[in-house]
Amino acid sequence: MKIGDLNHWAVHKLNARIDEVSAELEYAQDAVGGLYQNLEDYEVEEASTQLFHLQSALEVLADDIDYICNRLEVERKSLEGDEIEAKSDPA
Repeated sequence: MKIGDLNHWAVHKLNARIDEVSAELEYAQDAVGGLYQNLEDYEVEEASTQLFHLQSALEVLADDIDYICNRLEVERKSLEGDEIEAKSDPA
């Protein structure tokens, strides 16, 4: 396996795992949002505040995952460009 193939495989695996984590994170955000609303309805203020902070942290994490996905996509395109360039270089 060439370095380019290995890098491509690693990026593919990372992207797949990040997609899985993103889906789990979306589910967790929805669940936290639902819990937050239920707790507000029962006026459990302290628990609501804690869940609000948790939801905020999950949203930041989701943004970080989106950033990582975008950086991996840029890196993947760069690696593919390097491979194409290496194949066309007669050296």
